[in-house]
Order: sequence, then C-alpha cells, then structure tokens
Amino acid sequence: MPQKDTRAGLLYGVGAYTLWGLSPLYWHLLNGVSHWETTVHRVIWCAVGVGIVIAISGRLAGIIDKLRNKKLLANLMVTGVLIAFNWGVMVWAVSAEQIVQAAFGYFINPLANIALGVLLLGEKLSPLRWAAVALAVGAVVVQTVALGAFPTVAILLGLSFSLYGYFRKTANIGGLDGVFVEAMLLLPFAVALVLYWQSTGQAAFLHENPYTDVLLVLCGPVTALPLYCSPSRRGRCGSARSDSCNISARRSAYSLRYSCSAKPLRWCTR
Repeated sequence: MPQKDTRAGLLYGVGAYTLWGLSPLYWHLLNGVSHWETTVHRVIWCAVGVGIVIAISGRLAGIIDKLRNKKLLANLMVTGVLIAFNWGVMVWAVSAEQIVQAAFGYFINPLANIALGVLLLGEKLSPLRWAAVALAVGAVVVQTVALGAFPTVAILLGLSFSLYGYFRKTANIGGLDGVFVEAMLLLPFAVALVLYWQSTGQAAFLHENPYTDVLLVLCGPVTALPLYCSPSRRGRCGSARSDSCNISARRSAYSLRYSCSAKPLRWCTR
C-alpha cells in the first residue's frame, strides 16, 4: 500500500477518533431530550444531510446500481443496526451520567479492532506493535479492576463499533455512500417513531424551544462526519495498524473532553 495512502488513512482515523471523543460534549447539551428521541434524530438528519451531498455530487444512481448486489445490501443492513445500537447506547450513557464507562468503551474498541484485523482479516503486526498492544491490554485490565463494576456499557460500545468497522471494511462501498445507505435503511423506522411521539405529545422536537430544535437537526453532521472519516481511513490502512497508532488519539480526545467538562477520571486516580 502506498505510503501516501497510509498517512492519509491515519489522518482520517485521528480525525474520526477526535470527533468521537468530543461528541459526548454535544450529547450532554441534549440531556433534556429522551435518549431515544436523540438517537432517532441522529438517523433522520444524518440521512437528510448526507442525502443532499449525495444528490448534489450526482452519485445517487451509482449507489442504487451497487445495491442490486444483495450481499452488499444485507451487509449494510447489519451495519445499520449495529451503528444505531451504538448511537443509542452512547446517548443513553451520557444522559445516565455513565460517561466514564462510555469513555472506557472507546479504549476497548481499538483493541477489539486489532483482534478482528489479525484473526479475521489476516493482518500482521510488527513486534513493536505487539508490545504496544500488550501495554494497552494491561492498562484496560487495570482500569477494569479500578472501575469497581463490570463495564457493560463500555463493552457494548466497544464491541458494537468494532463489528461495525469489520463489516464496513468488507463492504465494497465508499464511506459517505455507505453512511447514506445505512441511514436510509433506518429512516422509515425513525420517521414512524417521530410521528408517533408527535401525535402523542411526547416529542421534544418542535415542542420545546428553537435551541433544542437546532441541536437535534445538527445531530446529522455531528453523526455523519466521523463515520465518513472512519471507513475512509480503513480503506487506506489496515485495522490493526491504524488502531494501534490511534489509541493515543482517542486518549487525547477524551482527556480534552474531561478537561472541558470538569469530570475527573476517578477510576484513573485511585
């Protein structure tokens, strides 16, 4: 693989991880909204925003043609369910003040990615990278003990996104195109839920204030951009290599987020 493509892939990965690391700050702004409604709006506005970009770029016909491949369509159905589950768990974790577990999940995730890359995709690690992985595994074990509780949320977040990344890597479709298809497959269910909540008076959207409405609409780009970056870098460098290099990027992003939110990492300082 050309060195230029590898570097570009790593840059995409750092960008994706940084955005994910900072995203709970955004979901915290929506704490007054049900985590179910926030997740549904992530789907809707992601579909709308990415759909506009796809339409303007003239790629819609090409995407439809690709979806005649039933294997690809089934693959994207699986990734759509996985990513929606991941979104829902993350938003719930923030609203339930399980931010430490949410952060921990994204330390577990790169290790799971490395395991999938080595075991299922046949990727190779140098001795130096194996040493880095061993150190990271040791750190995760120490933090699990210090946490004092089984990290259910962390495992759900880390594993669901690792599986998402694996299935997306095996799908022959571009990053943004894949995000669009995933969102469109989920869109009918999301719209049905919004209409139900609107009819029963349970919706925050259009019933709270313009500030909340704008935040819900902006869930689209906040959701789509890191997803675009992640498949893009995976197409340029291996899962094992990129994730072993980007563990530090995730750590930096979460450290910055905790500094901004003034929430101490008690499980790191015991």
